[in-house]
Amino acid sequence: MALALAIYTFSSAWIQADTTPVGAPPDEWAHISYIDDIYTGKGLIPDYANATILPSRSRGNYLGHPPLYYTASALAGKTLGWDAPSENPLPYRLFSATLFSLGMGLWILAGKNLGLNSTTLVAMVAGTMAIPMFPYLAGSINNDNLGYLSVAISGFGASLLRKNSRAAFWIAAAGLAMALLTKATAGLFLLIFLGILLGFHLYSYRSRKEWIHAIAPTMMVIVIAGTYFIPTVIHHGSAFPKSAELYTELGPPDSPVGLTESAAESFRQMWARLPMIASHQSLIVFDKHDTHVFYAMLILATLAFLASISFPHHRRQARSSPTAWYGYATAVAFLVAMLATMLVHFIVVFRGYQLHGVFAALQPRYYNYALPGFFVLAFQAWRNNAIVRSLFVGYCLTASYLIAISPPRLTFSQSAKFTEPAIMEIHIPAFPPASSSRPTILNAPAGHVDSFNIKSGNIEVRGWGIDASRKTPAVRIWILLDGQSIGTIPTGLSRPDVANALHSPPAMRSGFKAKLVLDKNDLDPCRVQLAAEQADGSLTPIRNRHCQNRIDGR
Repeated sequence: MALALAIYTFSSAWIQADTTPVGAPPDEWAHISYIDDIYTGKGLIPDYANATILPSRSRGNYLGHPPLYYTASALAGKTLGWDAPSENPLPYRLFSATLFSLGMGLWILAGKNLGLNSTTLVAMVAGTMAIPMFPYLAGSINNDNLGYLSVAISGFGASLLRKNSRAAFWIAAAGLAMALLTKATAGLFLLIFLGILLGFHLYSYRSRKEWIHAIAPTMMVIVIAGTYFIPTVIHHGSAFPKSAELYTELGPPDSPVGLTESAAESFRQMWARLPMIASHQSLIVFDKHDTHVFYAMLILATLAFLASISFPHHRRQARSSPTAWYGYATAVAFLVAMLATMLVHFIVVFRGYQLHGVFAALQPRYYNYALPGFFVLAFQAWRNNAIVRSLFVGYCLTASYLIAISPPRLTFSQSAKFTEPAIMEIHIPAFPPASSSRPTILNAPAGHVDSFNIKSGNIEVRGWGIDASRKTPAVRIWILLDGQSIGTIPTGLSRPDVANALHSPPAMRSGFKAKLVLDKNDLDPCRVQLAAEQADGSLTPIRNRHCQNRIDGR
């Protein structure tokens, strides 16, 4: 069953990997850039001090994550003969999806070890995959996916603690080492979670042998983490170095809010972003009714989790069964670790807000690694606790509904958001029609013609155009002959390089492409000009360096 459900999760991630434009998922170009640097032979770890972001390489890389995901992805690409990720990112996306699916499979096995039946485990997968951001991010190039796997490895190890403590220690330690070299939040969570669970286990057994079994795996984690972090701190002066910072152009807020207001705002933003794809190009997957169902599913699972560890009679029942007692201890350790990690995260966000006035990094996806484990532990007491059993029924109903509508809704939202407009044909006459208008074109350019190729008497033109003041896609692109209007074409093609260069995610859809059919073969193609329509109706030229000494070729 674990294999079947893992294949299902991989298939869901594959759909997202195949349909999502490159650069649309969170920070994907920044992640690709680190992998590409290693792939092209610039060492086994990223050059954090000098790294720049593809495709334009015009800005430094603002990610400071440890290197394991980037190194593993680049080595997989070289070993398996893939192209560089900047040329063909799909294999690397599928590599990420594989890591994600392996993690899901391990959580299913962990649930089996904790005594959950097949119904509960299927419900866990349904609830996890119904959260749109989970499969969406799993199908992207993002180090979060190795973070998922590392937490799952440790969770699987923790589930073996009662049956085989020596194996449990080594497996959990391997997951912790991976997390520390991949993602800070996942590493912090596992440090707290495994520390509490180890303390519980050693206290319960009070055996010198168990202490001895724990020493070697602990030392392994210390050595592996120290081998990377100590030289990194010495060389870069930071455990998480990077070549650029976000929001450096901003200063402290003029009227800063206090700690309480900041906490309320953080919760509001995290809560509002839960049912959506929060990225450079955000997607609203659920309508208002379905959003209520989504929140109901999460609330039911949360209440079941709390009910499983809160009632005294359940604690007494748990003590009578070693499996249930270890499941209870795992749930408590999981909850404490999650709350502590969220507290540290909030402190980091609040300090950033004090520096630049932006509540940044408030993304629920930072905790996606905990979702499968959360659902597994929430319903482990459903057989022995009537309240949990009732909540489980409600959860199954909402999760079943959401998993039925979430994948097609997500695919539809992707299609509506990212489907590129059809290539339009514009006929260019030998002379402008007498009735055509001659619009006024301002001097400041707001776009660029990337290609201007003449083939069989036609011009294939591709480029981008923006609203200069808003840094959003131009309303439309005007085609002019000798300064007189011939027709218009839409923007809408994906241009993540423009969005990165302008530091404006909405500019991602600023690209355009058209086929200009020349009615007269000897027509000078440079008589054709392009202009970007601004939000106020004015036109600004689009640079065309293929034609010199023109208003659009400056």
